[in-house]
Amino acid sequence: MTTGNVIDVSAPINWSAAVSDGVKAVIIKATEGATYVSPTYLSSRSAARSAGLAVASYHFLRTTSPADKQAFWYSFQADPALNERMILDAEPYQGQTPALSDVMLFINTLRDARPNPISLYGPESYLTSIGAAQIPGIDLWVANWTREPTIPYTLWQYVGNQRQYGGITDPDIYNGTEAEMLAWFGAAPAPADFSTVKGLQTALIGAGYKITADGAYGPQTGSALSQATYNGKSFVPPSS
Repeated sequence: MTTGNVIDVSAPINWSAAVSDGVKAVIIKATEGATYVSPTYLSSRSAARSAGLAVASYHFLRTTSPADKQAFWYSFQADPALNERMILDAEPYQGQTPALSDVMLFINTLRDARPNPISLYGPESYLTSIGAAQIPGIDLWVANWTREPTIPYTLWQYVGNQRQYGGITDPDIYNGTEAEMLAWFGAAPAPADFSTVKGLQTALIGAGYKITADGAYGPQTGSALSQATYNGKSFVPPSS
């Protein structure tokens, strides 16, 4: 079973529109190289969490600076929640291709710096060339815009640069159930704003309840709320 309600972005989008369309999780670009941090990363992360989305981040690896220095930079700037997934984006870029040794140095440095789960992203051809499927304890987020990957993958980026939700996104498919996908992302969304009916509805939608965020408290919202369990930060997804 696969789940197709994940997107990745490098710039802000309309988070409420994404949630209303069924998106449950987002991966946001945090850093690149050893000196760049996305100026919209923190605000995007906050807005996505407030909308009820599960959130992870990624770092774009450059060959122009040491991989361990980049790992420290990413760790410091991303400042993830406990158990929030951190992802290394490694791929050929501007004529330079990261070696397996660069990838491993980054991963091992990040492992020493943070207890968070780590994944590796890249085009299938590149990941295959470095034997990424054999890296212990690392699952793969694979980009292939023409067919399903033939190497083992947890997340599949099947198309890129889609204009939707007021910005540019890359849609992704998780290789498992929605509950497994949310667990893979790790961190629960931040507490939602329940001061309005629409805020309550948005939080319920983010947890998987099939209602509409129309701002009106009707039978549909009341029924979902009566079934929902709140753990102090978010609603628990329905069991069926």
